[in-house]
Amino acid sequence: MKLFWLLLATAAPQADESKQTLEEAIRRTRAQESYEFRAKADATFPNGSFEYTASGAWLAPGLLGLHTTASGNKEGHVVRVGDKVWVTHSILGWVTAAEAGEDGAGKGIQNPDDLLAALSSRCDRARLRPDQTIELRFTGKDIGSILKDLSAGGDFDFDKSHLSVRLSLDDASRLKQASLSAELSHAQGPMTYSATVDVTGYNVPREITLTTGAKKELPLPEPIRKAIRELQGKGR
Repeated sequence: MKLFWLLLATAAPQADESKQTLEEAIRRTRAQESYEFRAKADATFPNGSFEYTASGAWLAPGLLGLHTTASGNKEGHVVRVGDKVWVTHSILGWVTAAEAGEDGAGKGIQNPDDLLAALSSRCDRARLRPDQTIELRFTGKDIGSILKDLSAGGDFDFDKSHLSVRLSLDDASRLKQASLSAELSHAQGPMTYSATVDVTGYNVPREITLTTGAKKELPLPEPIRKAIRELQGKGR
């Protein structure tokens, strides 16, 4: 019995430290003016698999620009301005994410700020590991709020799913890498999902600049540029 109370007394401070470490990391990361990042995700399910990569930048107070490459070398671009999201269409050019049927664009691991916002409400689940990474485990609706890039497609039973998130921090206690691993219950059968997000630099980009695979700059249409001006005006 004494051992039980000793372990309980030891666990409480450790839980508090883990929670506080994650809260501070989220606060510091989201307080930056900008950062560049790379993301990669892949999933397998009974009828096939898919993967995609994304590289881009996030700028305060909520501006995101992405260059994506999906299975089959399908190239795309995403711009998110606050809650408004546009994507490139192979025929129509720039359209809203809703018009393209891509409700998950610019969300989840495609937007580290979105990912951290979802984790911020569940810092109580944080566990500081011996290697100083932070681990969180989830089941239920929390998974849908974290994997927004994936869950927008629907047909998931998150009550029968499991997600593990591991975060590593840089020397300034900001996000350096997020690794996600999940076993998901889907209408088509069980799905495995894994993803990584690597922050490659802080406070470097001052504006959103998108390029094609041929390294040609991709101009933004006036409706997007207007939304950016309005958002940045509110942020001052």
